Amino acid sequence: MSGTTGRRIVVTPDVDEVWHEFIVQTRAYGALCSDLPGKRFIHHESISPDAYATRIGDAAFVDEFLRWVPDYVHSFGPFTEERARHWTVTEFLRSELGMTLADINAAGRSASPEAEVPRDSRWRVLEADDLERLLVS
Repeated sequence: MSGTTGRRIVVTPDVDEVWHEFIVQTRAYGALCSDLPGKRFIHHESISPDAYATRIGDAAFVDEFLRWVPDYVHSFGPFTEERARHWTVTEFLRSELGMTLADINAAGRSASPEAEVPRDSRWRVLEADDLERLLVS
């Protein structure tokens, strides 16, 4: 999200809990934000998907979700069941729009990303689900 013009993504409660723990470590969180591809601070707001949709409107909410999918797929590869369980967007697309993971991945591959992580970025290690390697690099 650091590479977008301010678009947001609603995360699962588990991801939100981890984020809350991390952002109170202000020095480490600031360093992380500076290291992200967009090199900017990522603000956080605790808000449910329904409340966010109410605030910006259903059409804008769905648009933000759909615009995020190509960013993710082009940057980190296809969604798997394990990856999908961490993202509210995949649950929404599956439950509300009846999309399968194959549909979501095909949509992500066929659209141009707005904020693809650069090929030479150290964050690309997440394509291989290797968080430990990212932490030591």
